[in-house]
Amino acid sequence: MEGATASGSNGVEVAALMAGSPAAGLLHPGDVVMALGPVPLRSMADLRGRLYVMPPKSTIGLSVLDGTSTRIVDVTLGAAPSMFS
Repeated sequence: MEGATASGSNGVEVAALMAGSPAAGLLHPGDVVMALGPVPLRSMADLRGRLYVMPPKSTIGLSVLDGTSTRIVDVTLGAAPSMFS
């Protein structure tokens, strides 16, 4: 997932998703990931740091703002791309 800190105060706006990634089809460009589980996110670095310490095959709940509604999306993590390991 590529993203940037959302305009406003919190969250990470989804810019693009890698084809075949665990979040493909669940998240869409323009969605704002507000929290990972109960933990609010402030930046893309915050999201990456939290994901980095989680083992592959962990299932995480993302709080996602898509327009005016918030939904919870469960994503099962794959292995980190080689550029992050």
